[in-house]
Amino acid sequence: MTFCNRLCQLFGHTSQDSAVEQQAVTSASAFDPLFYSLETPKPQQLVWGGENRFTGWIVHLGSKVVTAIEARQADRRLGLFPVCQPREDLAVHLPMLPEAKTCGFSFDLLLQDAEPLAFSALYQDGSQEPLFCYELDALKQQQEQWRGWKEQLADLPQPSAELVYLTQGITNITEYQNSILPAVAMMQGYLVAAGVPLEGLRSILDFGCGSGRLLLGWHIMRPELSCCGCDINQRLVGWAQRYLPSAMQFRCSQVTPPTSYATGSFDLVYAISVFTHLSVPLQQQWVEELYRLLRPGGFLLITLHGLLYAHRAFCDTPERLEAFISNGYAVIGDEEGANSLASFHTRAFVEQLFKGFRLMAHYPQGHIGAQRTLFPVAHMQDVYVLQRNEA
Repeated sequence: MTFCNRLCQLFGHTSQDSAVEQQAVTSASAFDPLFYSLETPKPQQLVWGGENRFTGWIVHLGSKVVTAIEARQADRRLGLFPVCQPREDLAVHLPMLPEAKTCGFSFDLLLQDAEPLAFSALYQDGSQEPLFCYELDALKQQQEQWRGWKEQLADLPQPSAELVYLTQGITNITEYQNSILPAVAMMQGYLVAAGVPLEGLRSILDFGCGSGRLLLGWHIMRPELSCCGCDINQRLVGWAQRYLPSAMQFRCSQVTPPTSYATGSFDLVYAISVFTHLSVPLQQQWVEELYRLLRPGGFLLITLHGLLYAHRAFCDTPERLEAFISNGYAVIGDEEGANSLASFHTRAFVEQLFKGFRLMAHYPQGHIGAQRTLFPVAHMQDVYVLQRNEA
């Protein structure tokens, strides 16, 4: 089984023929209200035949309150674990939810075999629903590969907590480092599920690369690739230029296009949480520039604030939520490229915005089909895979 096929298995997708079917068009107001993060163990941290510490957080953005998580393997219940640990860091971002202050969980599980590890969320009203599944069998087949990547990553410098905050909005250097490999594997999983032939990629651009976090993962996992990154933050680009492998190329870019790259330079461009901080007119300019940078038939992976984020942002102003659904977009703030500006997109608006591209796949909240993913890219933003038209 090739590594690409194992990625499909790992992320719950087994047939490229059914890829289009899995991108179900979400209704105008429907979204998955579970907002979560599994912080440990990442795939490279799994201990086979030993104890593993599972940590993270989970909240329901609707009317329910998550009280516990159940873990099962096959027909065996491994435990019921409370969701009650303090998470003041989440409460800052979710002030409308009192339970966000205590939405953390932490428990140990002994993993003695590679059967899928299924988790369910239990609610205060006594109901429950499946949460996500850790496909241990697929990961065990890849464990030597993950171990090798982990060792390579451990030999490289880490940015300071200040730079980590500028990149991810967190100050936890360990979480920053541990997130690199699963995030890139997840990106590759999206591309494979959409029908993108990873083996055919030769050059990639991380548009809005920050300190080079994700591009480093690509370099480690696919060293034969030409890996380039650009960002408007000179401090982050400077750090990447100084400390990351010289085979990776980094450049400073401006808030407005163009970039200094030649036309048709890349097989793949990805933009993780970049268009989420640009106004619509500037997004339109950058769509034209990304079209220019991609070779004919090249691919674009982009993450955007979808319905989940719109419901969170406009929970106290239903008229603004209705306007967003009607118009297809919304923007808060006015400082281009800054975190204080947030933009929101519906799928219909994305199809209008990316003229010259064919929409290959849409993964609302990062879900592949009806399956929630373990390590969603960019905190459950919508993921789109597009292809540049040949002409």
